[in-house]
Amino acid sequence: ASHDKNFLDFLAQKKYYLHAGEILEFENTNIFELENKGVNFSNFIDFSMCKNYICKDEISNKIAIDPYKISFLYPDDFSKQTFDFILQKCIIIALRTRKEFVFIRVECGGKILEFALESERFKQEKLSLYQELCLVFNEEAICFLN
Repeated sequence: ASHDKNFLDFLAQKKYYLHAGEILEFENTNIFELENKGVNFSNFIDFSMCKNYICKDEISNKIAIDPYKISFLYPDDFSKQTFDFILQKCIIIALRTRKEFVFIRVECGGKILEFALESERFKQEKLSLYQELCLVFNEEAICFLN
């Protein structure tokens, strides 16, 4: 049966994932409880100004951040870019390869996040374990959950 799942995963053009009854277009990673309308990574990020913060007439209590919509910057050049959200002092703790992507797992203020980088770009960047990065993303990377 597991070989059937692997075969179907290989053929799928688009996958969907279920989290607590809500459909996500990405794996169940990067899901965080909101506290005081935000999440305290190494710096506090307030998500209450996002247009989808109030979902279905309810205030969301969790967020999911799409790992395919997270970018990274080196600590010395994050001030030159404009993004809605910047997570500082993220340390690479694991790397895994899957199809044409490398998934980079980071620890940021006691929380674990993961982002996807195309394999070719990963090779160009020469990222390594325990390297410090800033993660950046815009509002469209966020899915609010109840």
